Amino acid sequence: MEAVMIKMGFMSTFFVNFDPENSSEQMGILNSILTATNEKGIHITKRWVRVTHVTLQIVECIYITVPVAMVVISYMFPCKAPFLSSLVLTTTQCRNEFISRKIQIPILLAELALGFHACFTSLGRITCLLLPGMFLISNRINKLSIENFRHAQVLERVVNASCRNWLLPTIAVFVPILYIMASTTLLTIHSEMTIVQVMLSATVTVGAGIVNVTSLSGAAKIYISSKIMIQDPQLLFRIGNKPTKLARKKYKSIRPLRLEFGNNYVGRAIPLVVQEACACQIFSIVIASN
Repeated sequence: MEAVMIKMGFMSTFFVNFDPENSSEQMGILNSILTATNEKGIHITKRWVRVTHVTLQIVECIYITVPVAMVVISYMFPCKAPFLSSLVLTTTQCRNEFISRKIQIPILLAELALGFHACFTSLGRITCLLLPGMFLISNRINKLSIENFRHAQVLERVVNASCRNWLLPTIAVFVPILYIMASTTLLTIHSEMTIVQVMLSATVTVGAGIVNVTSLSGAAKIYISSKIMIQDPQLLFRIGNKPTKLARKKYKSIRPLRLEFGNNYVGRAIPLVVQEACACQIFSIVIASN
Protein backbone atom coordinates (compact mmCIF):
# COMPACT_ATOMS: atom_id res chain seq x y z
CA MET A 1 0.00 0.00 0.00
CA GLU A 2 2.79 2.39 0.88
CA ALA A 3 4.58 1.74 -2.41
CA VAL A 4 1.38 2.38 -4.38
CA MET A 5 0.82 5.70 -2.57
CA ILE A 6 4.39 6.81 -3.25
CA LYS A 7 4.08 5.97 -6.93
CA MET A 8 0.75 7.79 -7.22
CA GLY A 9 2.26 10.80 -5.47
CA PHE A 10 5.09 11.11 -7.98
CA MET A 11 2.73 10.59 -10.92
CA SER A 12 0.24 13.21 -9.71
CA THR A 13 3.05 15.69 -9.06
CA PHE A 14 4.20 15.40 -12.66
CA PHE A 15 1.00 15.04 -14.69
CA VAL A 16 -1.46 17.25 -12.78
CA ASN A 17 0.88 20.25 -12.73
CA PHE A 18 2.17 19.95 -16.30
CA ASP A 19 0.52 22.88 -18.06
CA PRO A 20 3.12 25.38 -19.36
CA GLU A 21 0.55 27.42 -21.33
CA ASN A 22 -1.44 28.19 -18.18
CA SER A 23 1.72 29.20 -16.33
CA SER A 24 2.75 31.58 -19.12
CA GLU A 25 -0.62 33.38 -18.93
CA GLN A 26 -0.21 34.03 -15.22
CA MET A 27 3.41 35.16 -15.64
CA GLY A 28 2.28 37.52 -18.41
CA ILE A 29 -0.33 39.14 -16.17
CA LEU A 30 2.17 39.52 -13.32
CA ASN A 31 4.85 41.01 -15.60
CA SER A 32 2.36 43.45 -17.14
CA ILE A 33 1.44 44.70 -13.68
CA LEU A 34 5.06 45.02 -12.56
CA THR A 35 6.41 46.70 -15.72
CA ALA A 36 3.48 48.93 -16.72
CA THR A 37 3.63 52.67 -16.12
CA ASN A 38 1.39 54.30 -13.53
CA GLU A 39 -0.77 55.86 -16.25
CA LYS A 40 -1.56 52.56 -18.00
CA GLY A 41 -1.15 49.85 -15.39
CA ILE A 42 -2.10 49.25 -11.78
CA HIS A 43 -0.10 51.59 -9.57
CA ILE A 44 2.17 49.79 -7.10
CA THR A 45 3.86 51.51 -4.19
CA LYS A 46 7.56 51.02 -3.46
CA ARG A 47 6.68 48.93 -0.41
CA TRP A 48 4.80 46.38 -2.52
CA VAL A 49 7.62 46.32 -5.06
CA ARG A 50 9.99 45.28 -2.26
CA VAL A 51 7.50 42.67 -1.03
CA THR A 52 7.26 41.28 -4.56
CA HIS A 53 11.01 41.00 -5.03
CA VAL A 54 11.51 39.42 -1.58
CA THR A 55 8.72 36.90 -2.25
CA LEU A 56 10.14 35.97 -5.63
CA GLN A 57 13.62 35.53 -4.13
CA ILE A 58 12.21 33.25 -1.41
CA VAL A 59 10.44 31.18 -4.06
CA GLU A 60 13.67 30.92 -6.08
CA CYS A 61 15.53 29.73 -2.96
CA ILE A 62 12.87 27.07 -2.39
CA TYR A 63 13.26 25.97 -6.02
CA ILE A 64 16.88 25.11 -5.25
CA THR A 65 16.91 23.99 -1.61
CA VAL A 66 13.91 21.62 -1.58
CA PRO A 67 14.97 19.38 -4.54
CA VAL A 68 18.59 19.33 -3.36
CA ALA A 69 17.49 18.43 0.19
CA MET A 70 15.36 15.59 -1.22
CA VAL A 71 18.36 14.21 -3.11
CA VAL A 72 20.68 14.47 -0.08
CA ILE A 73 18.22 12.72 2.26
CA SER A 74 17.54 10.05 -0.37
CA TYR A 75 21.28 9.46 -0.73
CA MET A 76 21.78 9.16 3.04
CA PHE A 77 18.69 6.95 3.60
CA PRO A 78 18.06 5.19 0.27
CA CYS A 79 15.67 2.57 1.63
CA LYS A 80 13.39 4.89 3.58
CA ALA A 81 9.96 5.87 2.29
CA PRO A 82 8.64 8.00 0.67
CA PHE A 83 11.66 8.38 -1.64
CA LEU A 84 11.75 6.86 -5.10
CA SER A 85 14.71 4.63 -4.26
CA SER A 86 12.62 2.70 -1.72
CA LEU A 87 10.51 1.42 -4.63
CA VAL A 88 13.46 0.33 -6.78
CA LEU A 89 15.92 -1.17 -4.29
CA THR A 90 15.35 -4.67 -2.97
CA THR A 91 15.33 -5.74 0.67
CA THR A 92 18.63 -7.61 0.21
CA GLN A 93 20.36 -4.51 -1.12
CA CYS A 94 19.09 -2.46 1.81
CA ARG A 95 20.19 -5.02 4.40
CA ASN A 96 23.66 -5.47 2.94
CA GLU A 97 24.00 -1.69 2.52
CA PHE A 98 25.60 -2.26 -0.87
CA ILE A 99 24.00 -0.20 -3.61
CA SER A 100 25.54 0.12 -7.04
CA ARG A 101 26.30 3.61 -8.32
CA LYS A 102 24.76 2.70 -11.67
CA ILE A 103 21.42 2.20 -9.92
CA GLN A 104 21.59 4.99 -7.35
CA ILE A 105 22.68 7.88 -9.59
CA PRO A 106 19.77 7.62 -12.10
CA ILE A 107 17.32 7.40 -9.18
CA LEU A 108 18.77 10.54 -7.58
CA LEU A 109 18.64 12.40 -10.90
CA ALA A 110 15.00 11.39 -11.37
CA GLU A 111 14.13 12.62 -7.87
CA LEU A 112 15.95 15.89 -8.55
CA ALA A 113 13.98 16.42 -11.77
CA LEU A 114 10.67 15.63 -10.07
CA GLY A 115 11.50 17.98 -7.20
CA PHE A 116 12.36 20.86 -9.53
CA HIS A 117 9.23 20.25 -11.59
CA ALA A 118 6.93 20.11 -8.56
CA CYS A 119 8.39 23.27 -6.98
CA PHE A 120 8.33 25.23 -10.24
CA THR A 121 4.78 24.37 -11.25
CA SER A 122 3.13 24.59 -7.83
CA LEU A 123 5.00 27.46 -6.13
CA GLY A 124 5.39 29.44 -9.35
CA ARG A 125 1.70 29.37 -10.12
CA ILE A 126 0.61 30.14 -6.58
CA THR A 127 3.00 33.11 -6.50
CA CYS A 128 1.68 34.43 -9.81
CA LEU A 129 -1.90 34.19 -8.51
CA LEU A 130 -1.41 35.62 -5.02
CA LEU A 131 0.81 38.60 -5.86
CA PRO A 132 -1.62 40.26 -8.34
CA GLY A 133 -4.44 39.71 -5.84
CA MET A 134 -2.38 41.43 -3.14
CA PHE A 135 -1.78 44.36 -5.51
CA LEU A 136 -5.49 44.77 -6.21
CA ILE A 137 -6.44 44.68 -2.54
CA SER A 138 -3.60 46.94 -1.35
CA ASN A 139 -4.20 49.60 -3.99
CA ARG A 140 -7.90 50.01 -3.12
CA ILE A 141 -9.99 48.93 -6.05
CA ASN A 142 -12.61 51.61 -5.34
CA LYS A 143 -10.06 54.29 -6.33
CA LEU A 144 -8.90 52.75 -9.61
CA SER A 145 -9.57 54.38 -12.94
CA ILE A 146 -11.84 52.73 -15.48
CA GLU A 147 -8.87 51.51 -17.56
CA ASN A 148 -7.19 49.93 -14.57
CA PHE A 149 -10.46 48.30 -13.57
CA ARG A 150 -10.50 46.64 -17.01
CA HIS A 151 -7.05 45.27 -16.24
CA ALA A 152 -8.46 43.90 -12.99
CA GLN A 153 -11.30 42.20 -14.90
CA VAL A 154 -8.77 40.47 -17.16
CA LEU A 155 -6.84 39.32 -14.10
CA GLU A 156 -10.07 38.02 -12.55
CA ARG A 157 -10.73 35.81 -15.57
CA VAL A 158 -7.20 34.42 -15.46
CA VAL A 159 -7.46 33.68 -11.72
CA ASN A 160 -10.81 31.92 -12.09
CA ALA A 161 -9.61 29.90 -15.09
CA SER A 162 -6.45 28.91 -13.24
CA CYS A 163 -8.43 27.81 -10.17
CA ARG A 164 -10.73 25.66 -12.32
CA ASN A 165 -8.06 24.17 -14.57
CA TRP A 166 -5.18 23.32 -12.22
CA LEU A 167 -5.33 24.64 -8.64
CA LEU A 168 -8.40 22.82 -7.38
CA PRO A 169 -7.77 19.60 -9.37
CA THR A 170 -4.25 19.58 -7.94
CA ILE A 171 -5.62 20.00 -4.40
CA ALA A 172 -8.22 17.29 -4.99
CA VAL A 173 -5.65 14.78 -6.29
CA PHE A 174 -2.33 15.57 -4.67
CA VAL A 175 -3.23 16.64 -1.11
CA PRO A 176 -5.04 13.40 -0.15
CA ILE A 177 -2.18 11.34 -1.56
CA LEU A 178 0.32 13.44 0.38
CA TYR A 179 -1.50 13.01 3.69
CA ILE A 180 -2.03 9.28 3.17
CA MET A 181 1.65 8.85 2.25
CA ALA A 182 2.71 10.70 5.40
CA SER A 183 0.37 8.73 7.64
CA THR A 184 1.35 5.32 6.25
CA THR A 185 5.05 6.20 6.46
CA LEU A 186 4.75 7.28 10.08
CA LEU A 187 2.77 4.18 10.99
CA THR A 188 5.40 1.93 9.45
CA ILE A 189 8.17 3.67 11.39
CA HIS A 190 6.32 3.78 14.72
CA SER A 191 4.61 0.71 16.12
CA GLU A 192 2.22 2.65 18.35
CA MET A 193 0.40 5.98 18.46
CA THR A 194 2.81 8.78 19.34
CA ILE A 195 2.71 12.55 19.57
CA VAL A 196 3.82 12.72 15.92
CA GLN A 197 0.61 11.07 14.71
CA VAL A 198 -1.46 13.32 16.95
CA MET A 199 0.24 16.43 15.54
CA LEU A 200 -0.27 15.16 11.99
CA SER A 201 -3.99 14.70 12.56
CA ALA A 202 -4.29 18.17 14.12
CA THR A 203 -2.46 19.73 11.18
CA VAL A 204 -5.22 18.53 8.86
CA THR A 205 -7.87 20.67 10.55
CA VAL A 206 -5.60 23.68 11.14
CA GLY A 207 -4.37 23.73 7.54
CA ALA A 208 -7.90 23.49 6.16
CA GLY A 209 -9.09 26.35 8.36
CA ILE A 210 -6.24 28.67 7.38
CA VAL A 211 -6.64 28.02 3.64
CA ASN A 212 -10.41 28.56 3.68
CA VAL A 213 -10.39 31.68 5.86
CA THR A 214 -7.68 33.41 3.81
CA SER A 215 -9.15 32.51 0.41
CA LEU A 216 -12.75 33.40 1.27
CA SER A 217 -11.87 36.62 3.12
CA GLY A 218 -9.64 37.76 0.25
CA ALA A 219 -12.37 37.02 -2.30
CA ALA A 220 -14.96 38.88 -0.21
CA LYS A 221 -12.72 41.93 0.15
CA ILE A 222 -12.12 42.09 -3.60
CA TYR A 223 -15.86 41.84 -4.30
CA ILE A 224 -16.85 44.52 -1.76
CA SER A 225 -14.15 46.97 -2.91
CA SER A 226 -15.08 46.59 -6.57
CA LYS A 227 -18.78 46.99 -5.77
CA ILE A 228 -18.09 50.25 -3.91
CA MET A 229 -16.25 51.55 -6.96
CA ILE A 230 -19.10 50.70 -9.32
CA GLN A 231 -21.68 52.37 -7.07
CA ASP A 232 -19.63 55.60 -6.98
CA PRO A 233 -21.63 58.31 -8.85
CA GLN A 234 -18.39 59.95 -10.00
CA LEU A 235 -17.48 56.86 -12.04
CA LEU A 236 -19.94 57.83 -14.77
CA PHE A 237 -18.16 61.15 -15.21
CA ARG A 238 -14.71 59.51 -15.14
CA ILE A 239 -15.74 57.33 -18.09
CA GLY A 240 -16.68 60.41 -20.11
CA ASN A 241 -16.78 64.08 -19.35
CA LYS A 242 -20.53 64.04 -19.88
CA PRO A 243 -23.05 61.27 -19.04
CA THR A 244 -23.64 60.42 -22.70
CA LYS A 245 -25.31 57.27 -24.01
CA LEU A 246 -21.93 55.67 -24.75
CA ALA A 247 -20.70 56.41 -21.23
CA ARG A 248 -23.83 54.83 -19.72
CA LYS A 249 -23.31 51.74 -21.89
CA LYS A 250 -19.73 51.41 -20.60
CA TYR A 251 -20.97 51.90 -17.06
CA LYS A 252 -23.55 49.10 -17.38
CA SER A 253 -20.92 46.68 -18.71
CA ILE A 254 -18.92 46.93 -15.48
CA ARG A 255 -19.68 44.37 -12.78
CA PRO A 256 -18.08 43.55 -9.41
CA LEU A 257 -15.10 41.20 -9.41
CA ARG A 258 -15.94 37.67 -8.30
CA LEU A 259 -13.57 34.83 -7.47
CA GLU A 260 -15.49 31.68 -8.36
CA PHE A 261 -15.64 28.99 -5.69
CA GLY A 262 -19.29 28.03 -6.03
CA ASN A 263 -19.97 25.57 -8.88
CA ASN A 264 -20.55 21.89 -8.21
CA TYR A 265 -17.11 20.66 -9.27
CA VAL A 266 -15.22 23.30 -7.30
CA GLY A 267 -17.52 22.85 -4.30
CA ARG A 268 -16.40 19.25 -4.00
CA ALA A 269 -12.72 20.10 -4.31
CA ILE A 270 -12.39 23.01 -1.88
CA PRO A 271 -9.62 22.48 0.68
CA LEU A 272 -11.97 21.93 3.63
CA VAL A 273 -13.76 19.01 1.95
CA VAL A 274 -10.49 17.46 0.80
CA GLN A 275 -8.86 17.86 4.20
CA GLU A 276 -11.87 16.30 5.90
CA ALA A 277 -11.53 13.24 3.67
CA CYS A 278 -7.82 13.09 4.51
CA ALA A 279 -8.57 13.27 8.23
CA CYS A 280 -11.04 10.37 8.01
CA GLN A 281 -8.50 8.32 6.04
CA ILE A 282 -5.70 9.02 8.53
CA PHE A 283 -7.86 8.17 11.53
CA SER A 284 -8.96 4.93 9.84
CA ILE A 285 -5.35 3.91 9.22
CA VAL A 286 -4.37 4.72 12.81
CA ILE A 287 -7.25 2.66 14.22
CA ALA A 288 -6.56 -0.25 11.86
CA SER A 289 -2.87 -0.30 12.76
CA ASN A 290 -3.63 -0.54 16.46
